[in-house]
Amino acid sequence: MPLCVAYPRLATIKGELPRAVVPWILDSGGFNQVTQRGEYTVTAIDYVRAVRRYADEIGNLRWAACQDWMCEPPALARSGRSVNGHQHLSIDNYITLRGQWGPDSPFVPPLQGDSRDAFLRHVDMYARRGIDLTGAPLVSVGSVCRMQSTPEIGRVLGALAGLGLRMHGFGVKTLGLRRFWPLLFSADSQAWSKNARENADDIYIDVPEHTHPRGGKTCSSCPVYALAWRKRMLASLPVAPSHTVMELPGIYGEGLSALTRAEPPRVRYRPGIPIYDRRRS
Repeated sequence: MPLCVAYPRLATIKGELPRAVVPWILDSGGFNQVTQRGEYTVTAIDYVRAVRRYADEIGNLRWAACQDWMCEPPALARSGRSVNGHQHLSIDNYITLRGQWGPDSPFVPPLQGDSRDAFLRHVDMYARRGIDLTGAPLVSVGSVCRMQSTPEIGRVLGALAGLGLRMHGFGVKTLGLRRFWPLLFSADSQAWSKNARENADDIYIDVPEHTHPRGGKTCSSCPVYALAWRKRMLASLPVAPSHTVMELPGIYGEGLSALTRAEPPRVRYRPGIPIYDRRRS
């Protein structure tokens, strides 16, 4: 399955990197950087150098996220900057990374904001710097994770889709996907991992009996659980999407439509039966 892999995870690997057998995208790890530190601890030059290495050694990299700046309250509080300031920093970084890379840059322009109007202003800010996002193959939309239980995410995605933008939704999980997946080209989420870690005994999905390597006590890093979660999520959508693959550790849609045009997998719900046996895990 296609993957979304975070830069901080790859940065911990010493020695030879594995070759990719699936398409994947690279996340910069920006949410933790901005919300925990209020800034990026990795320079743009070092990030570009790392992405070049991943593209060459791992291969099959479809695109990479910028070191963008989220506009959610924890990020703003930690950095001490405004929404407008974070938007300008996000554009600055995109331009810097693209300039450092040269032709055929893999970096996708990011959009950030805290409301529909803020996101539309960010599009205009790009235009004033000579970047027409309506002609971009893809844009990433951040800062929407906490909007998914509010009407605002629909207003944001609807307005951006109305401009003709092809969007990847960062952190758009099941609730948002059920309502707005037709507006997105792709999305990624770690909701499955968080649920497995915090509420494993409360969610009952069709997971074969299995054990975890290295003594893992939950399914938070478990491919068996991740695949079962993805099947259940796809089956819960009003209509199976023809253009995206959703919620593994992440997704990427292009070239994978055959995986989603088929009838959604049947999910056998087993109320009262835990997804894994703690004694075996």
